[in-house]
Amino acid sequence: MTVLDERVDATLNAANVALGVIFLISPWLLDFSGHQLATWNAVASGAVIAILTFAAFVRTREWEKWVDLVVGLWVIASPWLLGFAGVSSALWTHLIVGVLVAILAALELWRVHGTPPASAA
Repeated sequence: MTVLDERVDATLNAANVALGVIFLISPWLLDFSGHQLATWNAVASGAVIAILTFAAFVRTREWEKWVDLVVGLWVIASPWLLGFAGVSSALWTHLIVGVLVAILAALELWRVHGTPPASAA
């Protein structure tokens, strides 16, 4: 892995950790803590995102990226599955964070499974 690859990975991980932490505290920042399901979902999902991605700073494992992708997709769908789509601040927070987490996870998985650069013979 080159220095540039390591910097890109560190940047993607830092962005994902930040999203997880922001999502974890978003019920109080964006005033939807009164809705219990939305709050618990944001706290639990944000903690999973932040903890798993923070662990990737120590050692990256592919399964962590897959879990991030699944959690991101869950966060996108959860307002409708858990019945809080009518709470505007919770809905938009979940959609934005879910999409960003899913995109970052997909990008990291693409980097892992993408075609490696041609080797100089």
